[in-house]
Amino acid sequence: MGMDYHGDLMRLLRAINEYEATGDLPPDASSIDVVCERVLEFDPFETVARRWKRITISEPEDPTKDEPWRR
Repeated sequence: MGMDYHGDLMRLLRAINEYEATGDLPPDASSIDVVCERVLEFDPFETVARRWKRITISEPEDPTKDEPWRR
């Protein structure tokens, strides 16, 4: 997994930083969810991926959007 895993972690970190800076999920949040699941499959205790999961679970649903990760 090597570089792919590192790249996935970096992508998660960027998304988390963006969320913490703006208070909004990034526009590509559904693809970040896929990355997060891939990381958690490799390491279910990865704290960066678990942080992203907590963010998406706690983020209130926006009824004007049909985002698959909120179902």
